[in-house]
Amino acid sequence: MSLWMLLSVPALAQSTEDEEQAKALYVRGEEAYAEEEFEQALKYWQAAYDLSGRPLILYNMASAYEKLGRYPKAIESLDEYWRFAPESERGIIERRINSLEAKLDPGQESPATNASEGASGGGLSIDPAWVLVGVGAVGLGTGTYFGLQSRSGSVALAEACPTGLCANSQAALLKDNLRDSLIADTAFLVGIAAAGTGVTLLLTDDGGLYLSPMPNGVLVGGRFQ
Repeated sequence: MSLWMLLSVPALAQSTEDEEQAKALYVRGEEAYAEEEFEQALKYWQAAYDLSGRPLILYNMASAYEKLGRYPKAIESLDEYWRFAPESERGIIERRINSLEAKLDPGQESPATNASEGASGGGLSIDPAWVLVGVGAVGLGTGTYFGLQSRSGSVALAEACPTGLCANSQAALLKDNLRDSLIADTAFLVGIAAAGTGVTLLLTDDGGLYLSPMPNGVLVGGRFQ
């Protein structure tokens, strides 16, 4: 099942025709956004939202509002989406709202209520981006440790097997060296992948949402399937 369907709000008596029309409007909104026609993208997405009630469209609308410099409206859209977002995404949304609030004019109040109340409620909000960065750090640390172990074992093998052929008595040392080398390589690969993904999410605020490359940046949001 798609992320779009998982985050949808059931609409009573919503017809297939409405659904298809909303899908078409959503796609046209993506096309308008890609062409930097942000006002037009907003019109399409608002119409799609009115027909489908899919909360994830609000995230896309926030991106368009931000491009237009309409930060209060961007915050308002994100704050509304926050109510429907999975717990794993709420930290990302709150961080993005904070970033937008920093762009408000002096004395201008933020329209955010849902996200601010949730953040101050004492609940634990886990940001998957930071989790990935943490996993990456552990992986790199583990890889470094076992890499040093493997190097030390290689030196010991070189001394014990000067001709390149090892006696049976060195089998355990050879086995340990191969194990340390394999763990180091695997840990480095996992660490680099996790850390790289986490940093990318932190820079793009894409969290568990889909990414769509655009000529003018990256659009984060949902997609009809």
